[in-house]
Amino acid sequence: MINNVETWANVPMVIRMGAPSSPKIGTTGNSGTKIFSLVGKIKNTGLVEVPMGVRLGDIIFDIGGGPSKEAKIKAVQTGGPSGGCIPVSEFNLRIDYDTLAKPARLWVQAA
Repeated sequence: MINNVETWANVPMVIRMGAPSSPKIGTTGNSGTKIFSLVGKIKNTGLVEVPMGVRLGDIIFDIGGGPSKEAKIKAVQTGGPSGGCIPVSEFNLRIDYDTLAKPARLWVQAA
């Protein structure tokens, strides 16, 4: 069992929906939701919770509102300091643990 705040935050949803229903949110093998922190030069900053499998571009442009003012989004950094940068050319990626774990999808520096 992983005991972190995000894991504990999922407990009420599982109890409310019931254990058999909660895996219906997300993707096969990556069920549930994920919390993302939208920061930087983006119109709508803050914490957002989305189902696993949502496209990265949907998080950035639909929920986040896209770049603020004259800014241009070139890449998104995932996973804190140990994560990688995903360039805008890959914003059609569906976000789940399996996709983000693939070495071909992570860049130390976006081109």
